[in-house]
Amino acid sequence: MLKKKTYSIDAKVAKDFEEYCNRNSINMSKWLQNRMSELILNDYKK
Repeated sequence: MLKKKTYSIDAKVAKDFEEYCNRNSINMSKWLQNRMSELILNDYKK
């Protein structure tokens, strides 16, 4: 049985991160998808 985990992001951090991404022309949704996939996969490997 896979355990479910909730990842929460502080609103202030998320806002700063969004601005950082905009300044650096990073596609945030793509980055987040990849990052979340890593977190979830790592979690299930344990």
